Formats: sequence, structure tokens, C-alpha cells
Amino acid sequence: LTVAERVLVLGNLAAFYIAIEELFVRLGPDATLAQAITTFLDDRELTGNERRYAEFGINTDVELSAAQSPHDISLASYVGVEDGEDDDIDDTPAPGGSGDFEDSFPDGSYRGLVEALARGVSVQLDTVVERVLHQENGVTVVTSSGTVRGSHVIVTVPTAVLKAGGIVFEPPLPADKQAAIDLAGIAELEKVVLRYDEAFWQTTGPGNLLHTAETRGEFPLLVDYTPFAGGVPTIVAFYCGDFGRSITSFSDEEIIARANAIVNASGGVSGREPLAAVVTRWKEDPYALGSYPGSPVRASVEEELAQESAYAALAAPVGDRLLFAGDGTDFELGSTVEGAVASGIREAERLLNRQGDGVVLDSGLLVYPGCDETV
Repeated sequence: LTVAERVLVLGNLAAFYIAIEELFVRLGPDATLAQAITTFLDDRELTGNERRYAEFGINTDVELSAAQSPHDISLASYVGVEDGEDDDIDDTPAPGGSGDFEDSFPDGSYRGLVEALARGVSVQLDTVVERVLHQENGVTVVTSSGTVRGSHVIVTVPTAVLKAGGIVFEPPLPADKQAAIDLAGIAELEKVVLRYDEAFWQTTGPGNLLHTAETRGEFPLLVDYTPFAGGVPTIVAFYCGDFGRSITSFSDEEIIARANAIVNASGGVSGREPLAAVVTRWKEDPYALGSYPGSPVRASVEEELAQESAYAALAAPVGDRLLFAGDGTDFELGSTVEGAVASGIREAERLLNRQGDGVVLDSGLLVYPGCDETV
């Protein structure tokens, strides 16, 4: 996009969010974001490329922030109002990590964080947990590789796996926890990571690229990860929603080729091939079944307002032996690595009866919720 086109996109995006509360009042509690977007564009009498760019900007912002199609997102989940009254606006951050914070990356990669957390821990790979039996005197975990007994168990599997019944709990989970699991929505954000020998798309230094394709949602955002990849030229192409569903039958090679063609076009070149590329398929992964927790599909006002208590129910222990962690148990940090780590610290503190004091790892690292640096 040219500078003028970007101004057009951002201006209409800002105007949409200014108008969104009034749109909710007009369209009612059952409206979807797709209906709100169409109504907004009609109200502004936008046509031609102006409408196309405005629609692109709004849809891209909505899809990539919520990781769902606007047709599946309720207007209520974005507005947070009750009974259509403007003065009932709820300023609580929506679930799925949409609070007011900035993205941060570990120096180098996540490998250092994972290695520090895993040091001194026996990690058993290629093992599927099938059942968790929890009693007053301990727990038994039945896996594909045998049975493990212990004093406690912390369940950290993705919410989507719990939602699909991937693990059988004996006795069954309490009704409020199971209801929270059933209510949870699952985001569908996917990525194509491409590494090159040269950052040919950079004309004035590192920067992200917006792509307005004829096919809506086709890799609309290309993020230049070169500064976070140790200087290795790297692009991450994001996609989700209806477009993501439309290409699930494509091979990795086909998806990579399609994303690479867009990177080439964005850089004004042709024939450049990535040195390496990876396609995520979180929804198809039986041990993930989605990228992260999100709002329920077409959530009602009541369901949206129930999200905070649902996250609390997911985080609550069952008895003294069965604990739960993961980003799906942290309302304000849901969908983030920070939420996953913070929830793990929370449950480690609960297990050690050290609430608020942090946890010292075998690596000597002291970690505690909310810390900005290691001690």
C-alpha cells in the first residue's frame, strides 16, 4: 500500500471503532461484526477502492486480533455492553489477550526460556495422556507409555483439547469447570514463516507489509521478523478466518508458494525462493486443535460477560490434587506466552504454598507473576 492508501485504511479503521458502540445499539445484541462492518461501509457510502481498502483494514484488524472470521465474532464481544446502553460499557479487557500491553520477544529465541524452565525436569516425549484419576490420597495418570502415580498433577493441555474430551477425568470435572470448557471459543490463527538470504522487501529498513489481495484474508499482514531472528531475513505471513479454512486442504508446499509469491510482489521482485519455510497447522494438530482460546463463536452478551468467571473456573483447582494452568486459565493474558508462563508460576506457588513469593527454578532463576526481568 502507498502512504496515501495506508492513511485511508487507518482513518476508516479508527472511524469504525468510534462508531462501533452506536452500531451495536442499532443492530442489537445478536449482530455479528461482519454485519457491523457492512453497515459502517454503507453508512459512509464508500465505493470502489476506497471501500475495498476500508474493508481490508477493518477485516484485517478484526481477524488478526480475534483470530476468527468477522462472521463468527459477535458485535457484543467487541463492544462489551449490556442491554445496548452506552453507559453500560465494560472496560475489562476482552478474553484472548486484548489488554493494553506491548509484544516482547526473548533475546535470540524462546529456546533459552524453555531450557531454563526445563532444567532439572524429566520430560517424557511422544507420550499421550489418556486418563487422569484423582483421589484424596494422590493422582494416577494413564498414558500411552504406561501409568504414572504422584501426589499432584498440573494439567496444562490446550483448552481445545479439554473441550474435545481428549483426556478423561475420573471422577469427572465439576459442572462449573466443564461448563467453562464447553463455553470457550478457539482461535484459528495460522502462520507461514519464510527465511531468505536477503531482505529484498526492505526499502527503508525493517517494516511490516500490508497486502490487499482480491481474495479477502489472503495473508493480509506480512511481519518482518528479521530484527527478532538474529538479523536473518525472515517474514511471517499471518492468516485465519474464512481464508484459513479455505486452504486447509492445500499442501504445505502450495501454501508456502502462495505466501512467497506475495512476499516477492511486495518487494517488487520475482523468482526469489525462501531458504526454509514452515507452515503452522494448529487446528489440525490433535494435541492443540486450535491456536489459543478466544471468545465463543457469535457469543451473546451474557456469554461475553461470563468470560471472566469462566476463565476463573478453568483456573480453579479440583480438590487438593488436580491443578490447571495454561493461557486459557488467565483472563487478562489469555492467548499469550506470558499468560501461559504466569499461570504456571501461579500453580507452582499454589503447590508450594508460596502465593506471591515466586518460584526458584533448578536453573537458579527466580520467576514471579508480573516481573519484567529475571532475578
